[in-house]
Amino acid sequence: MDADRKYRLALLITGCAAFTMMGAGLSLYGPAVLSYQALFSLTSEKAGWVLSAHWAGSLSAVLVMFLFPGRIGPRPGLFLLAAGAGLLGAGISWAVTLIGAVVLGLGYGSLTAVFNPRILVAFGPRGPAMLSLINAVFSLGAILAPLAFSLATSNPERLFMVLGAMTALIFLTAGPGSRGGAQTASTGSGFKVQPLILIFGAFGIGLEVSLVGLGPLALVRSGVSEASAAQLLSAFYLTFLFGRIGLIFLADRLPSFALFLMGMILTSAGLWGCALFRPEWAFPLIGFAAGMFFPGYYVTGTALMGDDPRVSPFLIGMAQIGAMVLPLILALSIDPFGPRGFFWVTAALTLVLSALSGLSYRLLIRPAQLS
Repeated sequence: MDADRKYRLALLITGCAAFTMMGAGLSLYGPAVLSYQALFSLTSEKAGWVLSAHWAGSLSAVLVMFLFPGRIGPRPGLFLLAAGAGLLGAGISWAVTLIGAVVLGLGYGSLTAVFNPRILVAFGPRGPAMLSLINAVFSLGAILAPLAFSLATSNPERLFMVLGAMTALIFLTAGPGSRGGAQTASTGSGFKVQPLILIFGAFGIGLEVSLVGLGPLALVRSGVSEASAAQLLSAFYLTFLFGRIGLIFLADRLPSFALFLMGMILTSAGLWGCALFRPEWAFPLIGFAAGMFFPGYYVTGTALMGDDPRVSPFLIGMAQIGAMVLPLILALSIDPFGPRGFFWVTAALTLVLSALSGLSYRLLIRPAQLS
């Protein structure tokens, strides 16, 4: 096996392992918000701060990657992911928990900014499909963690400790090939800021994070038990996985922004189902649609904004601003607006975003086709 193929294999294996842990960590926030609310006597709004702390850390890591493009490999991110999970699992105090969320977020943001651009470039024409693959693997951890919560233990802190130990093992076994970077990083000079796609990315990823972080709490307020809410979150990620697997075969055949638009329309339909009918039926189906947001946004953004190595962390950073801010805003809709307030607000928001995405389609379709 030649050096390039060995590098790509090491990159893909380490990336899949890391993204599995990242998916598990992110999905645990849903059950953890409920646990922290009871453990530390918090309001729904205050308990939601743990999500914003995570994304503040993630955004900070992406900013570092923007300032030092292509110079940082995956091992620092793996270390931070393990350390943050350990702090989240300790359950010492609310302050320590928020610090743990920041540290885990630092690892999450670093690994996102390392693997997404390298895989997109390393695999050439198959880059978009491989990008969909690694993000599909993300869903495996996101399915298993809440399922373990509902079936094996009702203690998300314990699962965070397990996550930290498993990530530490990946850190110790990551081979030299997974630490390369410059050879797959883009060396182009184009860097054109395109506000339209950045706005869509911030709202799309912010919405996805809000659904997985606040969705279980919204389900419980609508009458679902905590254990059932965790199982519904696993079902959400199962359909999310199916959507990402489908993208492996469709990413090279459909315009990337068409995927984003389709995901937004279907998400809106699912949220209206949650608001008007039975959320336990409609909520899991939303995962299939939400899985289209990041690949549709990221591939369209790279085609629009050029091949400068700073483009990828910039795109990821803008998405994570949405992931940090939007859940904090939407958390305000949980307590004051009735049992299904969260679903009413997000249904209306996605309806507006669907309309705006459709109106913007012609402006974004051509670069998406070229991707």
